Amino acid sequence: MYDFTKRALEYQAALNGYLRAHLVDHGIAEEVIARRGIGWDGEHITVPVWRGRSLSFFERWSLDAIGVPVDEVGFVARYPSDRFNEEHETLVFAEGIHECLIFESMGIPAVAASGRGLVFKTRDWKPLLNGISEVLIALRCGEKRSRRKYVLSRDELVTKMLVALSQARRIEWPTSIGRDEGAFEFFGRDGRSAEDFLAL
Repeated sequence: MYDFTKRALEYQAALNGYLRAHLVDHGIAEEVIARRGIGWDGEHITVPVWRGRSLSFFERWSLDAIGVPVDEVGFVARYPSDRFNEEHETLVFAEGIHECLIFESMGIPAVAASGRGLVFKTRDWKPLLNGISEVLIALRCGEKRSRRKYVLSRDELVTKMLVALSQARRIEWPTSIGRDEGAFEFFGRDGRSAEDFLAL
């Protein structure tokens, strides 16, 4: 039987200083790297995706495309699953795991869908967010439409979430944030703070 938890610990131990620095350069804080068990499988960065206490799969990123999954796992999971069960005044819904980890690194509680991140499972995820006073939808800037008919565009996802969640609001990025840019550019390139984001 394949032991995902053992493999996760092996991957985490294999993450050397150079790879950690690379992730930090991409907006993920050292403590978040450790807390979320990010690792290295010898070829890809690995992010363990849990369902409750069970490790479901690893989202894998190549070094030259941090945040872009290199493979399809066949289903979409909420990430991190424990965050959906916590109490928060404000929670950010980010576009994908990388952006979610950037927000977490800035001290802002965030969740996302695994994979490309343009998914919201209303029936399953809405009840988990009903206790949150404010859900801030912070997708990357500009419209993005997939070639796959069943994958939502950014605007379609925002509309779906605004209909499902009365406490949801869409974040409008400043003009310095260009097409397909978001949290990484806002906090990293532009040097903005968590307070700057919440002021949006």
